[in-house]
Amino acid sequence: MKFTHRAGWWSYLLAILGAGILALTVAYFVFPASLMQIMVAAGRRSAGLQRHAVDVGGDHIVYLDGGSGTPVVLLHGFGANKDLWDKVAAQLIPRYRVIAPDLPGFGESPMRAGARYDAWSQARRLHAFLAALDVHAYHVGGNSMGALVAVVHTSLYPH
Repeated sequence: MKFTHRAGWWSYLLAILGAGILALTVAYFVFPASLMQIMVAAGRRSAGLQRHAVDVGGDHIVYLDGGSGTPVVLLHGFGANKDLWDKVAAQLIPRYRVIAPDLPGFGESPMRAGARYDAWSQARRLHAFLAALDVHAYHVGGNSMGALVAVVHTSLYPH
């Protein structure tokens, strides 16, 4: 295609940009779950995290794990999940092993009928989860509800 003036290039570029935006908009409204899965997978991959799952004490716990070194356990807040930590994990992974679980009852870790989900119960589950991964020395941090679980966990297991 040969353009004799600048307006031709701009028209062509704007048409391509408009078609791309239209395609993304259609994908968002027609395939929202697929688009979200692609975005979540890209975030995990760019952070260097991989998805794993383990069954502990009747709970199925899904978690992200990546890096090496002293483990840093990151706990999400109420209504959030393990993928909250992608950008933080990307900064930590060069020096630490990052473990970010979906606390039971959130994200991909389902609730169990009759189980309790207060901070003390979640802290005990976290301790059992880390023992199942053979992780005994670590740092723990959290956001919102996850911070409360981290504080309770630290008070119950001060090592």
